[in-house]
Amino acid sequence: IQNMVIEHPESPVNKGNIICKFIEHGHIALTKQSFTETRHGKKSKKEITEKQYHQILKDKFNIF
Repeated sequence: IQNMVIEHPESPVNKGNIICKFIEHGHIALTKQSFTETRHGKKSKKEITEKQYHQILKDKFNIF
């Protein structure tokens, strides 16, 4: 199963980098295309621009 998730061309997991971080009461995840926040089991996902991607890297992940 691990190889299928990593190598299969239709797998949504192997398309690029995902940056994740635990936060109070949940976690956040960032890709080049979207920002996802889960708090208290409620998931919120939004599409983002490249400019927003770089801003979220700084603001939420402290990556400059």
